[in-house]
This record gives sequence, C-alpha cells and structure tokens, in this order.
Amino acid sequence: MSHDSVRFGGREVRLVKVREAKGGPVISFPIDRTGVHITYHPGQKPHLREGTRKGGTPGRILAEMDIDTIKTLTVEDFKSMFGYPSHSYEVMVIPVESLSALQEMSSRPSEPPYVYEVLFRNRIVYFMKGRSLKQFLHESPSAYLIVDPAKRAMLVYDRAFEEYGPIRWGTKRPLGNQRIRKLFELHYATINYLESLPDSEIDLPEPDEGQLSEWRERMELVDSEMKVYKWSKVLGMRKIPQRVSLLGS
Repeated sequence: MSHDSVRFGGREVRLVKVREAKGGPVISFPIDRTGVHITYHPGQKPHLREGTRKGGTPGRILAEMDIDTIKTLTVEDFKSMFGYPSHSYEVMVIPVESLSALQEMSSRPSEPPYVYEVLFRNRIVYFMKGRSLKQFLHESPSAYLIVDPAKRAMLVYDRAFEEYGPIRWGTKRPLGNQRIRKLFELHYATINYLESLPDSEIDLPEPDEGQLSEWRERMELVDSEMKVYKWSKVLGMRKIPQRVSLLGS
C-alpha cells in the first residue's frame, strides 16, 4: 500500500492523486466527489481550487500560497511557532518514548485504535494548567505530545526545545506570526474545506458493526489501564481516580 492511500477493510482508498497537466502538476483528493484540487503553475501562486463546474467553468479558488512571502521567511518567523502556554486552562500532557511516535501514528490513519494505542503506549497522562507547563517540562525533561483545548492546538515537545518551548500546531488554523502562517495556508484551507463537506460528497467506506466493536474494545482496554495524574507548582504530582474516560473527554 502506498503512502498516499489508506485501507478500509479490504478496500484501499487513494487519498491523493498527482497528475501532470499543462502548466504544472495537479494534486487532487479523490475522497471528495467535487473534484477539489491544488494546482502548481510556473510563475503563479499555487492554489486550492474547486473542481470544474457544469459547462466546463473552472471552480472558484479557495486559497492561494503566497510564495513571495515564504521566500523571505527568517529564523525569527519559524521561532514564532514555538512557545509555552500562558493561560490558566487545563492542558493534557502525554509522555511518548520519542517523537517518532508521530510518524508511527500516521502510518495507519484509518485504524483509530492503533493511533490511540501508540499515543498512550505508556498508559500515563498528566493534567495541569497551561501556565505551569514550562516548569513541569523543565523538571521532567522528555518527549511529550500536549493537547491544548483552549487554543485548539497540539504541542510537540522534546528536550531540544527547552529554550523556545514546544512547537505548536493549530487544529483549525496555523499558529505563529502572520508571515509564518503563509506557509500553511493551503494545508489548513484544504483540511477545513474537506471537513465542511456533507457526507454525501465524501467517498470513503464506512466500517461495519463488527469492526467498530473491535475498535471500541481495543480503545477501552487502553483506557482501563491508564494512570492519570494532576500536577501543579504548589502540590506537585498527585494520582487521581480516572473519573472520566479519556474516550469521552
């Protein structure tokens, strides 16, 4: 199976297709029946466009990549993607063996329990206020994935990031300064567009009841073995009862 496809039961589904066209390559997304695609034309801005409409009319352009700005990005622009939370809302901190867990999870995206099993392989999760995260990471240096619901972001941390803080990935929009956001415009525009489509426009097979049941059992097993801790600057580490399933949090 290629890296641009996923398997649903016995069916392999292509997520991305690349073809050469006049003026440059075209990347399309077969899961979407509308024909949305990203096009690269020499001398023009790469753009996300809807499929051709009836009568051969080109679809509207949904987003463009500002190549001129991207060419002038500096180290300081990239540094703006890093940072520690300063808010008092709760974040979830998940220890991982190494950041290679990210690659491992992405290898089987169509199998949710596998992603869950890799993410929580250590069966430990910490909760704390966002503003306490910097001290916690300083005192317990390791590799972590951090969920920040208040900022709708996933943070990735390793010991090498201590000076600048974890790198921040927004779930709905890019984080960092205005210039660095230009680098991810097509990525987020594509995700937001596909998520906005009605189910009737998505061509992906649905898992059957047996598969859903097996997935649920695997995830509930991980959940039942989880050790949950709360950490604060004043009280330190406290183990707490797992009153709420992580599956429902």
